[in-house]
Amino acid sequence: MATKHYTFKGQKPGEEVVLLLRRHWLTQLKPLGFSLIVCLVPLALWFWITQQLDFIDIPGQYIWGAALVWAAFGFFFIIYNYLDWYMDVYMVTNFRIVDVTQNGLFHRTVGEAPLDHVQDAVYEIKGIWPTILNYGNIIIHTSGPSGDIMFEEIAHPQDVQRLLLDHVDHYKDANTEAPATAEDLLQLMLDHERQNLASGKKPVEISPPPAKLNLPPA
Repeated sequence: MATKHYTFKGQKPGEEVVLLLRRHWLTQLKPLGFSLIVCLVPLALWFWITQQLDFIDIPGQYIWGAALVWAAFGFFFIIYNYLDWYMDVYMVTNFRIVDVTQNGLFHRTVGEAPLDHVQDAVYEIKGIWPTILNYGNIIIHTSGPSGDIMFEEIAHPQDVQRLLLDHVDHYKDANTEAPATAEDLLQLMLDHERQNLASGKKPVEISPPPAKLNLPPA
């Protein structure tokens, strides 16, 4: 997913998001299914108990209250898992790679690496469902203290790897200065001498190397 209009905390002036990624939405089916079961159990329990009220002396409002509390817990679990998925973000900007990991509601870890520190990136797809549905991990090898960065369970990892490496190569080519040639050095010296003459400074004189001494043989 590419967007230049996405903003985030700590964004630098002139920084734009080139790739914005999250874990594949199918990875949320398991916690979503568990949450739905948690929500449906109190309804089934309430229906069963209401059929047994003839010999179980429990007021109906207590049953409703317990069912609502249980359902609220299941709904909270759904919201919690959604926020955890939504706030886990992998970004590639025009300056760096950013990995935002949300651990619970009040704990966030942010890792980053400049694009010129990226050395290589490989992707892996493990398991039956990831192979069928085409999602997996990308491991980005970087130099420096940041270490490796992993994009986990993202869709179409092979395409993302190619786009990432192309973007890194383009960045390095655009920000690598060509080595100075002899003509560039000569022009720099001439410009420096012109500035000295214009300011009234004495030109720099280069002394010839000392003559080789002819010493008598020992």
